[in-house]
Amino acid sequence: MAISMALMLIFSGTSAKAASYNDGVAAYESGDYARALTIFDALAEEGHTASLYSLGILYDRGLGVEEDDAQAVIYFLRAALFGHAPAMSDIGVKYHDGEGVEQDYEQARDWFEMAAEQDYAAAQFNLGIYYENGIGTPQDLEQAVSWYRKAAEQGYVEAQFNLATMYESGRGVARDPGQAAVWYRKSAEQGYARAQFELAALYSSGYGVSQDDEQALHWFRLAAEQGHAAAQFNLGILYYNGQGVEQNTDLAIVWYRRAADQGYAGAQFNLGMMYYLAKGIEADRPEAIRLLKLSARQGYELAQKTLTQIGEAW
Repeated sequence: MAISMALMLIFSGTSAKAASYNDGVAAYESGDYARALTIFDALAEEGHTASLYSLGILYDRGLGVEEDDAQAVIYFLRAALFGHAPAMSDIGVKYHDGEGVEQDYEQARDWFEMAAEQDYAAAQFNLGIYYENGIGTPQDLEQAVSWYRKAAEQGYVEAQFNLATMYESGRGVARDPGQAAVWYRKSAEQGYARAQFELAALYSSGYGVSQDDEQALHWFRLAAEQGHAAAQFNLGILYYNGQGVEQNTDLAIVWYRRAADQGYAGAQFNLGMMYYLAKGIEADRPEAIRLLKLSARQGYELAQKTLTQIGEAW
């Protein structure tokens, strides 16, 4: 579960205040936080809502000023009084995390709800998490689906992913693997590694989509290149078996090793067995045993059984 905070500045309008604010945004984006602080502070004194919010961001991140969560909350609150949805949502995050205020999940939910009702996607996503997990409110999976959908339809990548998981598992909505695939794809096409992995898994199994090893390879690779360990492991399997691609033991080893280096037990086992059996790589019993033990100590049964069979304690 990951609660999302916006922390984003946008250009606005053509009035004198808007022009000055845009100068502040430009300073912020160029890394001149001290100048941004000066501009936003002057505008905030005149009650400029976006500048109040922007000051909150600077204090929250300690940019151009000493980090101060309590002061960030004050500026977010002042902006929220003018109906500023991102500020409302970020107050919710502060209450969720207990930063600058005492942790209070019910208060967090209330702020998320106020922002969500303004169609603010990050708040809709966060509210979905609260309903899915029963945080600050009784669990309500149908409400979770409803809020995830509202954010997902705005292109919010994590909401698209969560909505897909609800369809795949049948939680809060009728199980529908086809719809799960639709939403995983929308999220995956925005570069979200977890969605790329899940979409690849659907193609690999033919669940919700026509089975397609080449598509599985494509999406596993995209996730693997972002460091997703399970995708790296599965990509190694496809290369080892020649599924959706020409068989290539060298590349199988590369991807198994990357996953193994991240502590992925299945990859540690597969790579260990390749060393033990000299499959596409020079035999190296000590390295094989080392990898098998790493896997076994994580509870990987095949590694445990193999070590027992060859007389090695784990």
